[in-house]
Amino acid sequence: MQDIFDILPDDVTCFIYADDIFLLISEPSIEEVKNKIFFCIARLGSWCQTWHMEIAPQKSSIINFSSRASPAGFHVPFGGTNIPWASSVRFLGIRFDDTISFRSHIDQIKRKALRKLNVIKAFASPRWGASVSNLLKICNACILQSLEYGAHAIGMTNKAGFSSLQTIHNQVIRFCFGLPRWTHIPILHKISREVNITLRFDKRFMFFFIKQCSTKDFSAVSSSVSEVNTVVSNYIFSRLPCGAKLINYFNLVKLDANKIIPTSLPVSWEDFSNFFIRTQDFDFQQKSLVSDVTKH
Repeated sequence: MQDIFDILPDDVTCFIYADDIFLLISEPSIEEVKNKIFFCIARLGSWCQTWHMEIAPQKSSIINFSSRASPAGFHVPFGGTNIPWASSVRFLGIRFDDTISFRSHIDQIKRKALRKLNVIKAFASPRWGASVSNLLKICNACILQSLEYGAHAIGMTNKAGFSSLQTIHNQVIRFCFGLPRWTHIPILHKISREVNITLRFDKRFMFFFIKQCSTKDFSAVSSSVSEVNTVVSNYIFSRLPCGAKLINYFNLVKLDANKIIPTSLPVSWEDFSNFFIRTQDFDFQQKSLVSDVTKH
């Protein structure tokens, strides 16, 4: 599927994961977007005919990322069937809505987390149930990990989203330690030694972007991080998640992005025409073999 990139225009961003194809088209007007979509759909149709493959239009979707009301919603036919429009799409486990507020993603992980918590409550019997430490480990592995997934993308959402996730986190702590509902939040974190959701997201957020700055020479998203950093002073971008306030994190820890140690790849084996790996002294080698067998 790598040749799909060759048939699409250079100004169209294409993401491919397994058998999923995502096209990102940006134009100044709806008419230009419409023409570009029709062109890309036609090229994909020709590609499918060449490779004798099929794309199910009823399983595909189109979304208009915009904070303004727009007349989008035109018909996009593919293989005789119109591709439906959607208010949210899922990409690599993260649900993106049309306003890029990630509210639908937060609502989704809230429902999943509460279902998991209800299942884990079966292990909390006072007679035969798991201990507090084991319950906390289970909840951290099954629930909190799912809450933190995609933190680098939704790490700067509105306070309402953080508040709802923090409520679930507090329920997990009360459940594990058997604390009443009226227990104050600072006491919950003091007893459990757990960090609140905001700091957890900050940690994941910083780890992701520091890694991208370190691997900027061969990272697929490092250029996007740099581009976002150049416009971070513009108030229009202050509401955006996913790195739009990255500079604020760096200032918080007094870190200069230019001083992050870059990651270097190992020297390529192609630079060496002759080399030997001597393994005759390794423990896993069988001494009964001839030395020439275990030498190279």
